[in-house]
Amino acid sequence: PHPPPATSPLRLLASVNQGLGMGLAPQLDWDGTGGTYVLRNAHRKKIAAFKPRDEEPFAPNNPKGLQGKIGQQGIHHSVPSGESHLREVVAYKLDSHSGARAGFSSVPFTLLAEAMHPAFHVASHRPLSRYGAKVGSLQQWVPEAEAAGDFGPSSFPPAEVHKIAILDMRTLNVDRNDGNILVVREAAPPP
Repeated sequence: PHPPPATSPLRLLASVNQGLGMGLAPQLDWDGTGGTYVLRNAHRKKIAAFKPRDEEPFAPNNPKGLQGKIGQQGIHHSVPSGESHLREVVAYKLDSHSGARAGFSSVPFTLLAEAMHPAFHVASHRPLSRYGAKVGSLQQWVPEAEAAGDFGPSSFPPAEVHKIAILDMRTLNVDRNDGNILVVREAAPPP
């Protein structure tokens, strides 16, 4: 199963801004160990997830009690806090710009973005930037997706598992778990 076709950066940002302009605040998702905010468009449809750098695990504004300093050892000793958002952008770029195999691992459209909103978690007294914006990854929402942990391992075709393994080797990913693999159920064939 593949994510929805990648939209343009300007179209995704315009849709996010329309939703914010209507008063649809970013909603903190309580799954995972970092701050992930669900963003909606003007039709109230989920369209993106924003993951701020300073809310990653062991970053100063982590909303889930895992505060620390940017650059300290994160959840994994090889990925310092404050760098996961960059790894997500790189994973998308590697997957989407692989010639004939573009989109091979189905990484959703992801870009680096800045955002400001009162709904974002701020525990630190130091400014995030000169003007208060947060920097993070903005990733296109995959509709109808569920976490792989909701399924048994035998339900995954080996070819799809191999695609994820190849992506993880290319990106030196050490954070793969059944909570960060999205699964979209294929429609049953008509009778």
